[in-house]
Amino acid sequence: MLTTPNVASMRAISAILQGYHPGFFHAYIKPAEGSGEVDARHNREYAPREIHQLLENSGFAVTLLETGEFRDEPHPEFGWIRHLLERYRLSTELRGDGIYAVGRKTGAVKERYPGWLYS
Repeated sequence: MLTTPNVASMRAISAILQGYHPGFFHAYIKPAEGSGEVDARHNREYAPREIHQLLENSGFAVTLLETGEFRDEPHPEFGWIRHLLERYRLSTELRGDGIYAVGRKTGAVKERYPGWLYS
C-alpha cells in the first residue's frame, strides 16, 4: 500500500498556471532549534502513471490506483482547471491531491533504476 502527493492534481495545475511551485510539500523543513536533525520531506512528487510504473518495475501487480483529496476536503475553487482540461480534451481523471495505490508482489524487481526516472 502506498500513498503520496499527486504532482498532476488539480491543485498542482492551478499552482503552475498562477506561477507557483506545483508540489504539495515543496518547502524545506527547518530543523528544530539545537536538534541538528532534518525532518523527512518529499524530495520528488509523482504522477499516478509514474507510481504505476514504479510498482511494476518493483515486481508488483497494481491492484488499485486512484486519487483523492487529503482529509476529504472538496476543492470547488479548482473548477476553472477542470473547465480548461475539458476544453482542451485533456484527462480530468486521477487529479486528486493524493495518490492511493495497492500492489501485490508477483515477482522479482524488473528494473532497479528505470531510465524514465534515473539519468
